[in-house]
Amino acid sequence: MNPLSPPKNRYDVLVLGAGVTGLALARILSARGNSVCLMDDYASPGGNHISWTLEGMSFDVGAIFFWSDNPLFELFPGLARRCLDVRFDAQRITPDGAVRAYPFDMRAEVLDRPLRYRLRVARELAAARLRPMDRRSAEGFLRRHLGPTLTRDSGILNYMQRFYGLAPGEISFAFAESRMRWVSSRASLRARLQAPLQALLRAASRRRAARGPAPRCLVRPPEGFAAFYAEAVAGLEAAGVRTVLDAGLHGARRHADGFEVTSAAGTFSAARLISTIPMLHTANLLEIPVAAPPVSRRLTTLCCRFSGQRGFTAPVLYNFHAEGAWKRLTMQSDFYGTPGAAEYFSLEVCADGAPGAPAERGEAGPGALFAEFARTARAAGLFTGDLTLLASHDTEFAYPVYDHSAAHRRDALAARLGAEGVELAGRQGLFQYIPSSALAVRLAEAGLA
Repeated sequence: MNPLSPPKNRYDVLVLGAGVTGLALARILSARGNSVCLMDDYASPGGNHISWTLEGMSFDVGAIFFWSDNPLFELFPGLARRCLDVRFDAQRITPDGAVRAYPFDMRAEVLDRPLRYRLRVARELAAARLRPMDRRSAEGFLRRHLGPTLTRDSGILNYMQRFYGLAPGEISFAFAESRMRWVSSRASLRARLQAPLQALLRAASRRRAARGPAPRCLVRPPEGFAAFYAEAVAGLEAAGVRTVLDAGLHGARRHADGFEVTSAAGTFSAARLISTIPMLHTANLLEIPVAAPPVSRRLTTLCCRFSGQRGFTAPVLYNFHAEGAWKRLTMQSDFYGTPGAAEYFSLEVCADGAPGAPAERGEAGPGALFAEFARTARAAGLFTGDLTLLASHDTEFAYPVYDHSAAHRRDALAARLGAEGVELAGRQGLFQYIPSSALAVRLAEAGLA
């Protein structure tokens, strides 16, 4: 990079990353009269929303669901029309091998159990309410709202272990408190008793507000995420936003008039630089040395074909069992049809040997991960028939790891980037767990308010 070269392609704002947050920021900033350039190293928009087709079967990285009231559809009205209306349902396999509702089945797992079990759970929850909350880790949060027995028997400890590669005792309490509210709102006995009253209040509120029909569940179009988000890019470009995909970002520097970013596509400059790409990538572009960056996990997605009988009915199944490294599977064939008699699904595995992960798992290739899944799935009765691995895909920086030092490392790096004048946004840019595209858009809007 030649620091003396004159700026080219001058804009008011450069946005790095064309995922949901980057697309939303570009739309909002452009609507406010800013000239915007949106850049991404990926060849297609959508960030880690990735789809591909194999032998007539459609697979994805991550979740494929949207709700019709998603603010993304307000920014890009044409997107909702491309989606398919579906009925959402999810199940989980529990530690005892049963397939039950996700995230928790209060009736089957508590109310229909023997009286002695119910009394023990009630005593534990009452005792937890009388004691000060243990704020040392996520396990303290779980025990507060579920009690020791339900924390163990629900399988949530198993799920968290395979999701983050850490035992719940090593995951920060602040993360659990902010991002696991479903535990306190849906799984506790108190919530169960309050649910009928809350349902009546919500119904009355809806009638008073006359808000119309309830939001519908949608899935991405059969053409995949690339075509879906390409329509958003077309809308941005029609509004004057410059979009540079497959950019080949080389570096970035701050100068008197703002920022300059160099890439294989050329040199771009702007008064503001907003990054939605991983924090560490942003630091590397600016040549900021980082000794202890916040840690993220790599996600391996296995593309699988199946012929036979399924032991579950929902299109999404979570693994709360003690066996298997896989955490979730999504039956795309439930929505997009089956070529011949075969069903197909995407299987998600975090098996990258993150800090604290079980040493016996370590790093494993797709073949070994699939073999383990096939063995445990058949043993649990999830699939009876022919299972085939077709392909796999690795996604780096898939999930932030919120161990006890994560917030300190994140905040330290964010402060260094902020000192350079870089604005951070989104799940990757802020190293923040954002579980849905709807929340990503709302946070982007709030950050620019």
